Amino acid sequence: LMAGMQQRPGPALEHMVDTLKRICPRVAPDFLPNARSPITPLPDLCDAGPEEAREIAALLNAVADRSDQSALAYQWSLDPARMTCTLVRCARVSVDLVIFLDTCKAVARLGAASDEEDEADAAAQKLAHVNGITHNGALEARLWMQEAYALAYAIKVLARNMGTWTFQLGSAGRTDTERLRTTLEHSGFCGTAAGSHRKTPKRKALASEGPASEQQTGKRVSSSAKRVAKSNAVKAR
Repeated sequence: LMAGMQQRPGPALEHMVDTLKRICPRVAPDFLPNARSPITPLPDLCDAGPEEAREIAALLNAVADRSDQSALAYQWSLDPARMTCTLVRCARVSVDLVIFLDTCKAVARLGAASDEEDEADAAAQKLAHVNGITHNGALEARLWMQEAYALAYAIKVLARNMGTWTFQLGSAGRTDTERLRTTLEHSGFCGTAAGSHRKTPKRKALASEGPASEQQTGKRVSSSAKRVAKSNAVKAR
């Protein structure tokens, strides 16, 4: 296996990324080749100039959670043939999950001592929940999480050894600002279209949240019914 990875690192890398995304279909631990990627600002990753960096920051600010209860998690694709890392999706996750998406820090933190089992169980539960996965017990969840981290770390090492990668914030657009705007819109965030900085962006639900509750839907239907009834009463007069 190691010999095959050394001779054909590109296909091996693609296979590992695909496997990781099957394990964590919604939000996966960081697997970018740059060890600082999870905390590196997006403008720095794509080497944006001062003006574009401000535009990127404005887009991210437009979809920011003002309550600081959540943060954006970034999902990337790797193209070994072109040596590019492309942002494909953004998801809002709870802030207490963010630290467990930083593969290097999470592995060091969870493997520091044997008394970290409770934290490991909590991390596995959060990561599984945000990916819509259920397990039969804590042990199964922990083994699933360990496999995800092992794959993510192996991808980081292999990709880093392949050379220098170029980061881009999406696949559609001439500039990274345009690419990021398109990526955010495709990810379900509002208020990122051209000129929409004047609008108030709607809150994007956490990746682990579902649709509006039946009670909220019922209230809207009830309110609409009352308006129709009132209109009919006026016509009858």
